[in-house]
Amino acid sequence: SNQLLMASGSARPDGTFVVPGLAGWWLVRLRGLPPGLSLQSGMASGLDVTDDGVEISQDIEGVDIAITTKPTRVTGTVTVANGAPTRDYAVIVFSEDSRQWARLLTRHVVSANPGADGRFTVTGLPAGRYFAAAVAELEQGQWASPEHLQQLRARATSFSLSDGETRVLTLIRR
Repeated sequence: SNQLLMASGSARPDGTFVVPGLAGWWLVRLRGLPPGLSLQSGMASGLDVTDDGVEISQDIEGVDIAITTKPTRVTGTVTVANGAPTRDYAVIVFSEDSRQWARLLTRHVVSANPGADGRFTVTGLPAGRYFAAAVAELEQGQWASPEHLQQLRARATSFSLSDGETRVLTLIRR
């Protein structure tokens, strides 16, 4: 079974960091970034380990974390079948690569609810190809399951996203 453990370290003034006491398999994630900043990559031994993780069995050096000031952004509106706008929805955005769906703490499957203006916004997705689908509600514990995402594929909108790109979508809630 997957166990979720978190460890943290703070950046020093020179941008370096130390996270003591790590052993085992770890993913790179950042918390508390100011708005407008997003994790771009985490490199260890020349490999991007952001989503695949890194095995730590001894002290390692040279883990480089890149933060972007131009995160990706997916925004838009949702209508019902007759074209009338609605605020009664949730949006699921998920990678076209189904291998990403079951990963622990995946950055490739996210949800969003409408803001006060009725629009949804998702920021910080990695560049790639995605599906977006509007649903009436998110089923607790099931909306991100690989089985549910597979069902949504047939009615989802496909789109691509480049580094720093903003994509505007209009989705139909079914």
